Amino acid sequence: MSKQKSSTAKASQPSTTSTLEAKPIEPLILWVSGGKGGVGKTTTARILADLLSDKTDYIYAYDCDPINPQFKRFYGAEFLPITSPDTKTADIAVETLAERIENKANDYIIIDSPAGEVDMLGQLEERFAFVSNLRQMGARLTRVLVMSTTLESVNLLEHAISNAKGLPVAHVAVRNLHFGGPHYFDAYNRSSIKTELEKQGGMTVDFPELGAIATDSIDKKSLTYSEAIEKESGLPTMRRSMIYQWRENVRKEFSKAGHLLGVEA
Repeated sequence: MSKQKSSTAKASQPSTTSTLEAKPIEPLILWVSGGKGGVGKTTTARILADLLSDKTDYIYAYDCDPINPQFKRFYGAEFLPITSPDTKTADIAVETLAERIENKANDYIIIDSPAGEVDMLGQLEERFAFVSNLRQMGARLTRVLVMSTTLESVNLLEHAISNAKGLPVAHVAVRNLHFGGPHYFDAYNRSSIKTELEKQGGMTVDFPELGAIATDSIDKKSLTYSEAIEKESGLPTMRRSMIYQWRENVRKEFSKAGHLLGVEA
């Protein structure tokens, strides 16, 4: 493939196409966080990669989880050891990420942060002025915080926004409806941090649930969502239709924050 099809295509490897062959645009970095494992962080990163691949081939994906790298499994995302206990390894990883951003070889860079990650951006800012330098590198950053119905999710969001105060970071709160309808997120819906997020230009979107039968089918065959809706996937017709409808519902919902997520209706 002549264009830089990154890790969104499962069969593709991270590209080494030169900057001269790529589109010189303002890359959007989507930093997906979610606190504890199981909140739906990687699933959110996966569907973002899937939907964005509908509009561009210039996507790059990173998986920062050394224990359960599901983003790498489904999308061939490159492992990024930014949380490595070995400082030299972590520093090289950050340098690699910064070079990719500055080279503007990608429209979108999706980072699936590891479980438990809360203040990595703050640490990178403290050590390298990483976030502050994004404007100089000609890039934008949206932190996508995936939420369950717990108070912990509210506290994590509050910490993330406080941690990024004064920095060029936008925030999108994703209510994962796997845990219940929007009204189940009462702790967040009534919180002052939701008001503060919206005051700063951030947005709240809902992440519709995909049924267990379809999810299990995708998992067993290690399919991307785009692959799962194709006849070649081998999935039954109505199951493919179910996945297609869910994918479009997610697109519609995420497009409400399209300027922050890059997703279009």
